[in-house]
Amino acid sequence: MCSSTMVLAVMLMLSCVMAASATPCNFNQDIDINWGGNEHVKIFNGGKLLTLSLDNSSGAGFQSKKDYLFARVDMQLKLVPGNSAGTVTTYYLSSQGPAHDEIDFEFLGNVSGQPYTVHTNVYAKGKGNREQQFRLWFDPTSALHTYSIVWNAQRIIFMVDNSPIRVFENNEAMGVPFPNTQRMKVYSSLWNADDWATQGGRVKTDWTKAPFIACYRNFNVNDASSTSTNSVSNQAWQTQQLDTMARKRLRWVQSKYMIYNYCTDFKRFPQGLPRECKLPCNFNQDIDINWGGNEHVKTFNGGQLLTLSLDNSSGAGFQSKKDYLFARVDMQLKLVPGNSAGTVTTYYLSSQGPAHDEIDFEFLGNVSGQPYTVHTNVYAQGKGNREQQFRLWFDPTSAFHTYSIVWSAQRIIFMVDNSPIRVFENNEAMGVPFPNSQRMKVYSSLWNADDWATQGGRVKTDWTKAPFIACYRNFNVNDASSTSTNSVSNQAWQTQQLDIMARKRLRWVQSNYMIYNYCTDFKRFPQGLPHECKRPAHDEIDFEFLGNVSGQPYTVHTNVYAQGKGNREQQFHLWFDPTTAFHTYSIVWNSQRIIFMVDNSPIRVFENNEAMGVPFPNSQRMKMYSSLWNADDWATQGGRIKTDWTKAPFTACYRNFNVNDASSTSTNSISNQAWQTQQLDSMGQKRLRWVQRKYMIYNYCTDLKRFPQGLPRECKHRRFH
Repeated sequence: MCSSTMVLAVMLMLSCVMAASATPCNFNQDIDINWGGNEHVKIFNGGKLLTLSLDNSSGAGFQSKKDYLFARVDMQLKLVPGNSAGTVTTYYLSSQGPAHDEIDFEFLGNVSGQPYTVHTNVYAKGKGNREQQFRLWFDPTSALHTYSIVWNAQRIIFMVDNSPIRVFENNEAMGVPFPNTQRMKVYSSLWNADDWATQGGRVKTDWTKAPFIACYRNFNVNDASSTSTNSVSNQAWQTQQLDTMARKRLRWVQSKYMIYNYCTDFKRFPQGLPRECKLPCNFNQDIDINWGGNEHVKTFNGGQLLTLSLDNSSGAGFQSKKDYLFARVDMQLKLVPGNSAGTVTTYYLSSQGPAHDEIDFEFLGNVSGQPYTVHTNVYAQGKGNREQQFRLWFDPTSAFHTYSIVWSAQRIIFMVDNSPIRVFENNEAMGVPFPNSQRMKVYSSLWNADDWATQGGRVKTDWTKAPFIACYRNFNVNDASSTSTNSVSNQAWQTQQLDIMARKRLRWVQSNYMIYNYCTDFKRFPQGLPHECKRPAHDEIDFEFLGNVSGQPYTVHTNVYAQGKGNREQQFHLWFDPTTAFHTYSIVWNSQRIIFMVDNSPIRVFENNEAMGVPFPNSQRMKMYSSLWNADDWATQGGRIKTDWTKAPFTACYRNFNVNDASSTSTNSISNQAWQTQQLDSMGQKRLRWVQRKYMIYNYCTDLKRFPQGLPRECKHRRFH
């Protein structure tokens, strides 16, 4: 006697068979079964229709006999109906090997009545992480629908029933890998992925509903060798791009049905979105030359690259055609190399008139071998005098780097390669002017300022080195009117603020590379610092674990910030392997001291020495934070060893998170009285000395080179540990 599930399976197969129609490819002749065998792969209607089935014994898959280098591929699919949670139906192009190329359609099942997720991705040379996900505007289980991949040398277009849902352009000129050298076959499969596919793996496959069946028909491939008069012409797909109607359709799909876009995922890419996510403006179309003429302003690569030159006859500059009220602006620059003393390269936003607003990046040149100065400023209603200056942690003349201004109603963020270097908050409530009422254009220039730019004007421009040339590319502006599907989402930049990792990065830059801050210049402001400089600064108590190459020990980095001031680092190795088992890391913070402990052994004590004028964190409430992030520019051997992304994903595990504060009443926790007055007994002091003698590798209190004017006060106190 047949079960009801088997009857349903037979009915599904019959519904697929009845729907079959003529197609150029034949499943009996043009594909190979590569998984599941004849029990799970069935072919009907003389090879015009194919079904894949999944049960708890096996899934199934097939691949084309031929491989292709550029093609248009069309396939009609009817997906698994009913409760398809945990199942994944796929249709994709792929080459083989670790550095493979791949173009994916994956259909992630869901519980009955909930929509499928259409998951798309592009791999080039083994690198993916370019996911976009969609819902569909129809039920993909009730009828066959056409899913198409157009892959040519210029772009990849994903289409559903001939409506484009995604376009991935060839941006190799920007350093973005694109699949254009490896031949690929067409693959399809139906398999169980209930560890991740549905609601992040929370909903599992219901095997009582097996077998799960997906139907395929009208498999057609048109490549350069195709001669069929019934197929799409070679010329059409080989140069296919979106016309006006198709672009409108794409925007409609993405605005209404896109549910995930890697190009707006700042949390996933804290060091900066992938390059292709910020497609640039065109220098031939989107800017006006306002100084220097065509002799000193040149564009290349169809408007993707621009150079400014300076000689003793003229400098040069340009401005955007459009003006903006709030925007995120990104520009890649390669600064004047060699002896750039006396020159200033600029990139800034500005309005016009005596009460103008302005947000400045200025790059002050220097003699060969000496670093540039990055000069930032903010003007509001004609008033500036808010300079902060920085060195850079790289050579800005040897390669392009991205300099960004995020200007929203709440704040202005200056970023270098997506690392924040400065934040200027809107403090109008304190009477501090903020640029929020005047529209501004983007300006850039290269000019001679040897009366002040280099060492206060003592070093002059050496005209024998002219012409001086600065290069610009990847100019992108995202403002409230932006509709580009490839640009950073409006919502993200309009409310952008620094998360904990970005705040740490900001502090790292400012503690290591800031060389001038108007907010600490008492000589300049003898009547008192500007209002915004007096805002309360944060407190922080840190455990940071700096990774290393296999076989080498982690570095445990500790620090204490009070009222925004840190620079109190102590670093340790551990006396065990912290990756093989869980270990307990504790912070005891009371009004007398801070104790850092590892498996209940103290490794550091920071005493409250406010009586000596040493700031101590005792007035601001704090939350607990944890993160895992890439810091390969400094974390391992001073940045000499970089992250090996072939080993990703990197995973850290947390458990047994416990907080005992003054409000704790748990009878199982450490008593309030104990931790609130906790200090080291004789055994604790011995253990502390043992750890610090054998495992401490850096102590700011012994770094005379770092503090040539004298060690911090707390380092000279007998109670310091």
